[in-house]
Amino acid sequence: MPSCDLRIISAPLDIPSKENKDDHLDLFTYYQFPVGFLTERLRSVDHSFGSCSRPTHVWFHFLCKDITFNANRQLKIQNPVSNTRKNTNQLSQEDHCWHRSGFMLCSQSNPASQKKEVAFICFGAHAWIKRCLNEGLQWKEIINDPTALFSMIFQELYLQLDTATRNLGDLFGSMEYNVLSHATHGHIAGMMDFAGLHNVSKHITHLREGSDAALHTLERLVGHVKRRTSESTSATRINEQTRDSLEHCETLFHSTKLRLLSLESRMANVINLSFHLVTQQDSKSMKTIAFLTLIFLPASTVASIFGSQFFNLSVDQDGVPHFVFSHWFWVMWVIVLPITAILVAIWRWPEAMASDPQQETRLSWRNILHSGKFVELGSRIPSKEVIEMS
Repeated sequence: MPSCDLRIISAPLDIPSKENKDDHLDLFTYYQFPVGFLTERLRSVDHSFGSCSRPTHVWFHFLCKDITFNANRQLKIQNPVSNTRKNTNQLSQEDHCWHRSGFMLCSQSNPASQKKEVAFICFGAHAWIKRCLNEGLQWKEIINDPTALFSMIFQELYLQLDTATRNLGDLFGSMEYNVLSHATHGHIAGMMDFAGLHNVSKHITHLREGSDAALHTLERLVGHVKRRTSESTSATRINEQTRDSLEHCETLFHSTKLRLLSLESRMANVINLSFHLVTQQDSKSMKTIAFLTLIFLPASTVASIFGSQFFNLSVDQDGVPHFVFSHWFWVMWVIVLPITAILVAIWRWPEAMASDPQQETRLSWRNILHSGKFVELGSRIPSKEVIEMS
């Protein structure tokens, strides 16, 4: 390659493929990429940070859910994949679109010109990162401290993550309002979008994972800058500005993380309220069924008794009807009453045992005996002596 003080390269995502393998191989060989950078992408890590010397390499990988909204500010499903599992249906909320990127900062000497060259390689960078590098790049400061490029990347990552968090918060706010409105009128079972609530909750979890990943990477990057500044004898004001900028990015990601924690708590409250109201509505339905059963229970009982062989309606020779009552009618009550009493006793027995304090004592002694922690009869129990010193 021709000699260049600072070179910024935009490359395809560092995933092995037939189309890009030759370009990636040339790039990895020329800049002597460490093995750690190559294995991280193969394992799809959500965050990583690494550095090495001779030649100097500093890199990180970033993985975050790609969340987009349509014109009506509703979640837009991107890149729906076909279902490859047998005997399963395609989920309507299935979305496998992610922000995946990797960044490598290389500093080495050009063998031809014997000059120090800096290369910043962006793998799979989004369009807004490329725009940021084209519009906001200050070449003189970057040449003096190339680590400042990482600060620009993280500021852009924060803007995108925070925008997605705010849009998701607005979407959840409308869902929360609908739940509370339905709860006020007591009609919620058929009006709740439980799949939508789950989808929003899933995206909140993904964004929380992205913010945590960015915070861990920033923490390691700030430590690397501090260590490099302390070891260098020619630390400049630009190095301090880079460190301050990275620390400021940390506080920004912490603010987004706090907003996501608040959304998680609100989401848990709304889901609990929804299930509580649905359970309450099911309880009302069961009460209605029990009330109807109670209304028809006397009639069905009387019809069963009079439909038995203990009562009979006969007609004599003159055509006069007679109501005949069997003298064995008492046998039915001799059988029914004890069975009823036994069933009621079995039904009440667990509650009575749970509220009996003597039962707790018996259970505790039973546990002691089973655990083997008891003193045999005739054994001497040692006493505790208290000696007062005057």
